[in-house]
Amino acid sequence: MVAIGEAALGALALYAADSSGEGIRLGHNREKPGFLRAVREAVANYVGEFHPEDFISSEIPTVLRYVTRPTKAVAHEPLDITQDNAAMPGTFVWQGFRLAYRDLPHRLTWVESRIHGIIVSGNTVQGSAAVAFEGGDWSRVDGNEYETAAIGVRSEDLLCAHLDERVTVRGGRCVKRLEIDLAGPGMSGKKNITLLLRGFSIDTSADQPDGMTIKGFGVRLEPRGRRDNVFLADLVIDFKAGPVAFREDPGYDYRVDAHVYYTVAAMDHGGFVDAPAHYMLRNRERAPKRVQMVQADCGQGMQCAVPCIRGFTFDLHTTRARFVREMQLLLKDSRYDSESGEASVLCEAYFSNMGTAAGALDVRFNADLVFLCLPHGCASETPERVAGAMDAVTENQAYPISVELD
Repeated sequence: MVAIGEAALGALALYAADSSGEGIRLGHNREKPGFLRAVREAVANYVGEFHPEDFISSEIPTVLRYVTRPTKAVAHEPLDITQDNAAMPGTFVWQGFRLAYRDLPHRLTWVESRIHGIIVSGNTVQGSAAVAFEGGDWSRVDGNEYETAAIGVRSEDLLCAHLDERVTVRGGRCVKRLEIDLAGPGMSGKKNITLLLRGFSIDTSADQPDGMTIKGFGVRLEPRGRRDNVFLADLVIDFKAGPVAFREDPGYDYRVDAHVYYTVAAMDHGGFVDAPAHYMLRNRERAPKRVQMVQADCGQGMQCAVPCIRGFTFDLHTTRARFVREMQLLLKDSRYDSESGEASVLCEAYFSNMGTAAGALDVRFNADLVFLCLPHGCASETPERVAGAMDAVTENQAYPISVELD
């Protein structure tokens, strides 16, 4: 009874602290929470949340599986998918990813979502979607769920070259200047040039075989202009690792191997319209659709307007790092009104560390979106989606995708 009373007094003290100053922070709906909810949120913001139902339904079964079926680390062998670097009159535009462990949060060892092996033949666009999500020995008895998506695009005015870059991230960040030759793929005469992210692969196993807990993750392509036949851009990768209780601190000079896949897109007519997205997520909440909505003016009379991702960042504002249960960035429900010229899409981001004892979690999300606005061309009406579950999390999988465009 004394312990219960002390816990109650502690919760009220945190509520009082959270209510001081400018008062309780309003949610996305701009409504002030009721007293009990405000107390619960104050505890979650400063301490975390305890979910005893997860301990019974998820934690205990996972421990039993781990004890009865111990696993060992397996060398990561990413799938070798052949990609022609020659310019093509179309591509698959990556629409993002969802990666989630089934029952519990874990560290991150191998995180991958990419569209590769793209071929444009006549009206057909083909490619492969590859995914991976592993987080150390415990994740190997947990399993994961995955989803990735892409929109097929084709136009005689459009040229797309599919490139990739391998880098080493040291101490949490890497910035590499890209100097892309436009003459090689025959793009030097095109007026409008941009870069589109097509996916990524992050592997910590060379430095931390069982993965890392993190405070942030992001991959961005930042255009820096054009010099004659060379297009300049910065590739920026953040993988902010940090310590948690009972786990080794990776220190300051840890190393992460990264592989980034991107598309150089060029055309004379139409254009590329930037449309940034950014919002806050607190303690595993989901943003409402009005917050996810991203709009842009693509101009009237376009044949299609396709949303694209050029970069994204999840920035965790916590004193310590966090295990990860789920990460998501998916573009959904894209629309274009040819009369008004307005294009829109839902940019649905989510980040979770849900488990038996979920620590407080404030996440600032932002994404650099680009609308591909084509006066002549066509795109698939709905994204090609690849989704499923994986028991052997030490192996990634590739799934063929194909679309016929009229």
